[in-house]
Amino acid sequence: MNENAHNPMDYIEIDKDKPWLTGRTPNGYWKVERHRLMAIKWLFEERLQWTDEDIKKHFVTKTIHQNKLTGLLKYFTRVENISSSYHFVDLYTNGRVKPWELIRAPQGMYHDPTFQKDAIHWLFEEKLKWSDNDFKQKLSKEIFVENGFSNFLYYYDSYYHIVEYAYPGRFKPWEVMGYVHDGYWSDKENRRDAIYWLLKQLDMPLDEFISSPLSSLAWREKFQSYNLGGLYDEYRNSCSNLKKDLFLEYFTEGANDQ
Repeated sequence: MNENAHNPMDYIEIDKDKPWLTGRTPNGYWKVERHRLMAIKWLFEERLQWTDEDIKKHFVTKTIHQNKLTGLLKYFTRVENISSSYHFVDLYTNGRVKPWELIRAPQGMYHDPTFQKDAIHWLFEEKLKWSDNDFKQKLSKEIFVENGFSNFLYYYDSYYHIVEYAYPGRFKPWEVMGYVHDGYWSDKENRRDAIYWLLKQLDMPLDEFISSPLSSLAWREKFQSYNLGGLYDEYRNSCSNLKKDLFLEYFTEGANDQ
C-alpha cells in the first residue's frame, strides 16, 4: 500500500456500539467496509492506544484474538483470501509500518520472492539510504542483524547473495565483502570476469594489460588494492602465468613482466 495515498481510515469515526466485544456480531457485519476499518481503528487507537513504534514492538496475531477480532480475521481469510494478520497493520498505518518491521514477520513471508526484494530495497534505500560506496564500505552480516533482518541470513549463502538477489549485477562479491566464497576462483569465467572488471577500474585496455611492463610485484599490489589478492594467489603471484592462462589467444611470445 502506498503510504502517501489517501487513507480512508482517517475519516472513520468509532461508534459507541462495538458488537464484536459481545461475541454477537450481526450476520453480514464484516461485509461493510466501514465496520472493518472502524474495528481496526478501534483496536490500535482506542483499545491499545499504540503508536507506530508500539505496533512494531508488540503486534502479533495473538493481539487480534485477545481483543475479540477473530471474526474479522476470519472474514479477511475466507472472503478476501488474506490470511496474514499484518493486513490489520497495513490498513491502519496505510503502509507506514512494513511487515518486516514487526517483532514477528507474518508466517511464510520470507518465502515470498516479492517480499524479499521489497524488504531489501526498503532497508537500503529508505531506512539506510545507502549509496554504492556505502555498500562497499559498510556491508556486513551485522547490518542485517542490527536492522532486524537476521532471518534473511538463513535463506542465502552469504550477505552478498542477499544484495545480489535484490540488485543483480550491481556489485561484485569482492567489492562488498572483500573476498569471495570458497571455490569461486576455480571457475575460469569468474577469473576472466574479475580481470575485465579490474581493467575497467584501471581504465586500461586488455591489449595494454597483456603488454604491460609492470612487474608481478607491482601487479600484486594492484590486485590487492581491489580485493583481488586471492585471485592473484591462484597464479603464485605471477602475472605472466595469469595472462597465459586467461588470455592465451591474445598472448604473444615475449610478453611478460618478469
